[in-house]
Amino acid sequence: MSHKELIQDAAENHTGHRATTLDHPVRVDEEKPASEQRIVDFSDNAEAYFDRERWRAVGDDVKRYPDKQSRGYLRAAGLSPFSVAILAVVALVAGIAGVLAINILPSVRFFPPSTYRKPGFRSIPVQWIGYHQTAAFSVGISRGSCFCADASKRLFIGYDRQVSVFSSQGIRLGTFPVSGFPQAILLSEKDSLFQGRFLVAFQDHIEVYTLNDDLTAVLVARWKPFEGSPNISSLALGPDALYVGDAGGKVVYKCAANGNILKRIGSPPSESRLPFSRNRFSDKDSPDESEERDNLFPGFVILAVPSLSVSVSPETGLLYAANPGRHRVEAFTRDGVWEPSLSWGDSSSAGFVGFCGCCNPTGIQVLPDGSILTVEKSINRIKIYKPNGKLDTVVAGSETLDRLPQGIVERGRRDIQRNLLPGASQSPVLVSPQGDQVFVFDPVFQLVRVFDRIAER
Repeated sequence: MSHKELIQDAAENHTGHRATTLDHPVRVDEEKPASEQRIVDFSDNAEAYFDRERWRAVGDDVKRYPDKQSRGYLRAAGLSPFSVAILAVVALVAGIAGVLAINILPSVRFFPPSTYRKPGFRSIPVQWIGYHQTAAFSVGISRGSCFCADASKRLFIGYDRQVSVFSSQGIRLGTFPVSGFPQAILLSEKDSLFQGRFLVAFQDHIEVYTLNDDLTAVLVARWKPFEGSPNISSLALGPDALYVGDAGGKVVYKCAANGNILKRIGSPPSESRLPFSRNRFSDKDSPDESEERDNLFPGFVILAVPSLSVSVSPETGLLYAANPGRHRVEAFTRDGVWEPSLSWGDSSSAGFVGFCGCCNPTGIQVLPDGSILTVEKSINRIKIYKPNGKLDTVVAGSETLDRLPQGIVERGRRDIQRNLLPGASQSPVLVSPQGDQVFVFDPVFQLVRVFDRIAER
């Protein structure tokens, strides 16, 4: 008896019908004994391999349910519907990762963890230090989430359902309640759009308060929640509008005094207009298409930390926004037009001159002279750049910020991550309106640090 006849015999004895009951041929390996044969079934250009012990289930499915032959193939391969679903999810994730790798990661440079552990990596040459710590005072607030100051250098710290006010010497002046956990706060000037009112941003909406001389607050307006899945992380007041950084929606809203949205700034262009939706690797674009592509804002990249910090230049009125996933500071006109020539930053250096890590800077603030203060997490650093993006000076590095100042007694356990950015919130670092002092709220040591500019470097 030939090998083929032996295989057909084995199939008949095991299933009760001949292998030829399949409507398509089978392939038999003539060089192997019958006991080691695997029947290979071809149908619609798809292969299914199944062992002799699986033949009954597969054969019955194929014979009884001709329209469900694919189910038989899956069972032959040992795959359940659940396994197929898992594979589909894995394929989807792999596809998304591929898109990110092609369109985002080329602009983001990651360094291995060993890089950050090198001796001296966290240190900053002394000639670059332009500020020194002159004071530090305890505030007893461990969950502070936002920070602002007024012209008289009163410091406002927002935390669990309240805002506390301190003098620049650390004296608590008062506390007033708010309706939730604040994520960004702003005290407007009396001659500004909001006429001296106090603005509090929560995760999805903004409330406006009148702040009395005795530091009591009265709610006067509650804006409706922003659309989508908002996570407000920053507020900045311009001459004619309020700018709201929404890390959840990855967009900046330009809002009127009544809460109406005037403009969405920083939204990525529709897929039909993205360069890679045509042919990412083509160099045959027309001049008009090339110019349009270059002027399209690629969007904000928000990765590990949900922070989108915004600030308005008092000199030019330009809006600046941190783009942490791209290691950049983006510039926009008042109307939300992206200015690529005025935007800057990259991840080309793991040193202190550039930005490193997954997502930095986490916070920015424009100084009165147009310089830009930046805040970085993980390797805690506060730096000041010139408007063109060239590093001007360093306020403080991790060697200073990671240590308890002399004369301050540590309270409680340090079980909060050593990070300037406590969760999903605005970076608790601000510059005095005069630009001569930098205040840093430290949620780990529960204190406010004060840095003064060094007169001569």
